[in-house]
Amino acid sequence: QEEIKIEKEIVKPILKGLDVKRYEEMNNKYYIIYPHHLLNGKTIPYTVKEMQKNFPLTFTYLLKFKKELIEKKDRYKTNSVYWYSLHRAREVTMFEQFKIITPEISLGCNMSYDYEGMYHNTQCYTIILKDEYKEATLAYLAILNSKIMWHFVSVTGSVLRGGFFRFKTKYMQEFPIPQLDTNMVNTLTYLVQNMIDTHKQLNVAKFDSDKKFLTQ
Repeated sequence: QEEIKIEKEIVKPILKGLDVKRYEEMNNKYYIIYPHHLLNGKTIPYTVKEMQKNFPLTFTYLLKFKKELIEKKDRYKTNSVYWYSLHRAREVTMFEQFKIITPEISLGCNMSYDYEGMYHNTQCYTIILKDEYKEATLAYLAILNSKIMWHFVSVTGSVLRGGFFRFKTKYMQEFPIPQLDTNMVNTLTYLVQNMIDTHKQLNVAKFDSDKKFLTQ
């Protein structure tokens, strides 16, 4: 097993579908080299000169795979000038904010709230509320994790083996989100925050008696 050294500034925590669990804190097992940055509101790859100057260790490491990466770029008909860049890189601003994340394929609703601004691969979907609703994000998370939402996806989506369904935009976008008044928002936010806090305590609890108490 090879040990390599690269600059931590270009490495991002990345979630896969199985890392996202209902009301649980996000815990990534993997990291990704993300050679893209924000410039004038748009996510673009670093230039070769920028990579060599700012991330020399990473650039040297990626050079080992230059031939394969260029072949892949040519195969997908993308710009091989930035041979080290990701294919269809997503906007940095989408990742680096508080948001709801759902696994793309799930048995039941398994959404949670990302407090860390983590990145994720295509096995996850990000749900971002409009600015006027962002303060009520946890309240809407409760609705998106509800049995009603699961029934809706089960009826409108296509079932996969084992009873799993895809939580993709085309299956979710017609779901009727109710208008919530202040009391509803406060109540649901309180309940969801308690759920998230309880899961945090369960994950660090050492004794079965503690876990039993937390789940009562």
